[in-house]
Amino acid sequence: MDNASAVHCLNRQGSSKSEALLSLSERIFQEASVRSFHLSALYVPGEENLWADALSRFQHTSVEWQLCPKVFRSLGNRWGTPQVDLFASPTTA
Repeated sequence: MDNASAVHCLNRQGSSKSEALLSLSERIFQEASVRSFHLSALYVPGEENLWADALSRFQHTSVEWQLCPKVFRSLGNRWGTPQVDLFASPTTA
């Protein structure tokens, strides 16, 4: 990871300053525990981790996503038609 705060938060399994980070850390470590994983984070400066650094900065706004129509229909049949389109973008809204 090239974010020292995130590394610190994960290694301490939370943060006393951020309720959101504490909650996220708890969920991550609960899931790891269920799967018998041991997690630890290591700080790697961006200049030494070029691939991850580039991916973390990449924002391709022209990519559109959609669920497989058959799967979408199946989900709609099971839980009802969604009222909010979480995949909406300025292009598709």
